[in-house]
Amino acid sequence: MSRHLTENRSFTARSQRISYFVLNAAPALPIPLYVFLIGRAIYSGNQQTGDILVVPLLCIASIVFISVWLSGFKIEIRQNDLYYRTGFSKTYRLKLTDIEKAELEFVNKEHSRRGIPVLSLVITDCKQEKHCLNIKPFPIDDIQQLLSLLNKDKMIK
Repeated sequence: MSRHLTENRSFTARSQRISYFVLNAAPALPIPLYVFLIGRAIYSGNQQTGDILVVPLLCIASIVFISVWLSGFKIEIRQNDLYYRTGFSKTYRLKLTDIEKAELEFVNKEHSRRGIPVLSLVITDCKQEKHCLNIKPFPIDDIQQLLSLLNKDKMIK
């Protein structure tokens, strides 16, 4: 978890540690079982452990992939701009003066499962374009502080 706020109104939020733990738990669960199976195969004299090694290596690769993906989530206020990046996406920039409204909303996204609305930070700019930020990996304290900075401190109209 990373959160900084200074007098010049800079702010940074990154994925919280619990997100890493929760999303990496599922691929990590089978690893001890396969370590046991590999040990048993080696102990019994079975030299063909190559097939057994595939699953733990895939689990480790998925853990690395998830960790790199989560490290890409970042919301930042620097100078007079808001920057945000989610996962592997590019970094988006919005001028703070162009932001008209920032609020939490339940949004139906095309890629969400079964049409379940997802809680998102929705930022509306002066062109009435909505920018939906996935807030799930971020600590709620950081999101509250960001909303406070954008709305309460009159950084937006």
